[in-house]
Amino acid sequence: MNSIPTDIRTHVKKHPDAIIRVCSYHRRDFDLVVVRSRPHEMQSIRTSLQAAFETLPAAKLGIFDRLPVELMFLVHRNLDIRSFFHFRQINRQARVLSTGLHEYQLISKHGLEGLRGPLRTGLAHCFTITDLYRPLVTDKCSTCGGFGGLLFLFTAERCCLDCLQSSAHYRVLPPVYFRQSCTHISKSAPAPIRASFADRAWHL
Repeated sequence: MNSIPTDIRTHVKKHPDAIIRVCSYHRRDFDLVVVRSRPHEMQSIRTSLQAAFETLPAAKLGIFDRLPVELMFLVHRNLDIRSFFHFRQINRQARVLSTGLHEYQLISKHGLEGLRGPLRTGLAHCFTITDLYRPLVTDKCSTCGGFGGLLFLFTAERCCLDCLQSSAHYRVLPPVYFRQSCTHISKSAPAPIRASFADRAWHL
């Protein structure tokens, strides 16, 4: 505190509420480009995602129980998120095992929004727990190397707002424009090679 100039310390003491309001300013433009939820909406399920049932497991996992725990965790890391949660719902033993995965523990505690995004958008089958864990343990934008405060849902990559808005790597084409582009290409493209060869052979 001694290294802070006197005039700044004076402003901090006089206007603490204003400073907090400015520092916690909610950027409305983020609402247009990000998927987010209100904290109280996730609070009801946070505990169930982060912990197993208190009752001890009564059933086993069949032939899967023959594997060492290390191999079980290896399988879990390579399951897509949707399959991971399907496995988690088999029985109490499956829930205990899946909850004990280190990567899942960190995601469910610190990266719940990143987990909610793929589930909400129907992309949960495209990514594994490891895919979400990897951007959680870094703070760099995968494109420019600066601070990346966002997660690009289509590739599960960290990115910054500037790159999200300007980089071609994150450019998404709406389906209607994609269909129009494909129609235009199909009309202007030359005939397939096989058809060209067939016509040429026919004339010879």
